[in-house]
Amino acid sequence: MGMIYSNYDRLKMITKKICNEKEYINFLKFSSKFYDQDYKNQLLIYLQYPGATKVNTFTDWKKEGRNVKKNPRKIFLYGYYRRKKDDLLNGQIDIEGNQKNKRKETIEYFNGLPYRKTCNYDIEDTYLDRNKKVKNKFEFQFCCSEQEFMDCLMQISSTKIIEEKDDKIMGDISICSNLSLHQNISLVIHQMCHFIVGKKLDFDNKRLEKFAGETVGFLVANYFGFDISIYKFTEISEFKELKLENKIDLGTFIQRESKEIINMISERIKNKEQICA
Repeated sequence: MGMIYSNYDRLKMITKKICNEKEYINFLKFSSKFYDQDYKNQLLIYLQYPGATKVNTFTDWKKEGRNVKKNPRKIFLYGYYRRKKDDLLNGQIDIEGNQKNKRKETIEYFNGLPYRKTCNYDIEDTYLDRNKKVKNKFEFQFCCSEQEFMDCLMQISSTKIIEEKDDKIMGDISICSNLSLHQNISLVIHQMCHFIVGKKLDFDNKRLEKFAGETVGFLVANYFGFDISIYKFTEISEFKELKLENKIDLGTFIQRESKEIINMISERIKNKEQICA
């Protein structure tokens, strides 16, 4: 097979690769680490380096006080493209008499929209620049109990959470009295995500809607370290039949919904712990 140069070609390859349940689950475990990345870039990182943990451009690593090693592994992604009046700058003379020329960029199109093709590197291919002082970023770490986590879910859930023995009303999320708290949290995340996706997606194909809800729930549960064994992707055949652009559209919806839920839970826990501190 010839060498792949475009990110579009890479997307075609990886979306075919993840169209079986085992490989799809592996991708979801990976992508939950990059939950705030654009879905297309999640796929591209996974294809080019499944062992990646944190990915940045050369410039962004420099801002974090890190240098890129020699002969690093290159990871090509889509970058935000903003059209500028480069033609006015190109060929101008600066105050030192040097001619200004705009930097050459590779522009790729997906679904009619332009993107910059950016070269990125995993943190594994960087090292700390000890001559540069960088302000340490404080990363909040959760230390709440499982009961406090369940309380947060009950507060943010748009539908009532009840015990299984109670009379269940349509739309309610149920918990089982014979399960552990850890298992019940996984159950609540599963049902809550299906409920949210069902409200926002109006698909005639209910199997595809179920597939989306299952994926969002998996990403949220895996991110917070809860049980993911209850998740099944028997509807992946529906995803497989979609055109590439439709797969990306659905995946983008899934990524945005899971990011929103993760951030909502994280913010609620963070605020709760700051109050208790």
